[in-house]
Amino acid sequence: MIYRRAVDLAIQRHQDFVLLAVEMAGRRFPKFSENYMKFLDGQL
Repeated sequence: MIYRRAVDLAIQRHQDFVLLAVEMAGRRFPKFSENYMKFLDGQL
């Protein structure tokens, strides 16, 4: 029973971590893609 609780808690933390990572990537990605396009324009 204790093991089951620990597994549930680990899964919940993992999901929270994934959501946080996705959210942070989503915030940074627009700026990154904008800079990347400028970089490509400079190269061409």
